Amino acid sequence: MTQRPSTERSPVHHFVMVTDGLDLLDDDNLETLYEAGCTDASIGHRTVEFDREAPTRWDAIQQAIRDVGAVSGLRVVDVRDSMDAIPAAPTDHALA
Repeated sequence: MTQRPSTERSPVHHFVMVTDGLDLLDDDNLETLYEAGCTDASIGHRTVEFDREAPTRWDAIQQAIRDVGAVSGLRVVDVRDSMDAIPAAPTDHALA
C-alpha cells in the first residue's frame, strides 16, 4: 500500500534577521539573496524580514541563515520576532 502525498502545507513563520557586514540593498547583494532563495523576504539595508514556510520555526530560521549566508562577507547577528525592537542603524553623531 502506498501513501498519498500530503497536500497540507507547512505553516508560515515570521521573523527578522539583523545582519552585519554589508549593505543588503546593494544590487549585487540583492541579486545574490534572491538567487539563494530569499524570495519570501523583505530586504532592508541590514535586515531581512521573512515569511518562510517550513515544518517548524527552527527549520525556517536554519534555512534562512543558510540562504542569507550566500552573500560573502555578511553575517546574521540576531533573529527577532518583528521589526519593532530593532535599533536604528548606527550613526556618526555622538551623544553630547
